[in-house]
Amino acid sequence: MDTEQRKYEIAYLISPEVSDEEVFGEAGKITTAIQDRGGLIDRIEEPKKRRLAFMIKNFRNGFFGWTTFSMAPEKLAEFKKTIDASAKTIFRYLITETEKLRVMPQKYPRLVARPKISDAPKHYEYAAKQPPVESAGAEEKMNIEELDKKLEEILGK
Repeated sequence: MDTEQRKYEIAYLISPEVSDEEVFGEAGKITTAIQDRGGLIDRIEEPKKRRLAFMIKNFRNGFFGWTTFSMAPEKLAEFKKTIDASAKTIFRYLITETEKLRVMPQKYPRLVARPKISDAPKHYEYAAKQPPVESAGAEEKMNIEELDKKLEEILGK
């Protein structure tokens, strides 16, 4: 039965007891297991040491990595058994099926152009359209003089 391959992603945690040099060998076992079952590797994110949000099997750290690949769906169960066999080093994994993102054509063209960053907001435009305020220097002097007279009257001087 030859079916079309589907796209998958495996995210995995490798035990922190594995040395830094051996981590890439463990990740390589996943890659080899995919290729042995006729799968094609799309992308590999090398495992990096991370602090875990909670303890898993008495560990606070682990090497986290992921790989995207294509494989026939009937080969997936066999692939999972291979990963389960290396449970001492790979203590958590998750395989998810992924899909291509479909780009839909725009139904309606954009009718309104986006504003430029240099365009000022409306409240700035409103302030710019108002007539400039004339200086009221003479009126202010009168107001201050009148205030002084009233203060003198109130205080009784």
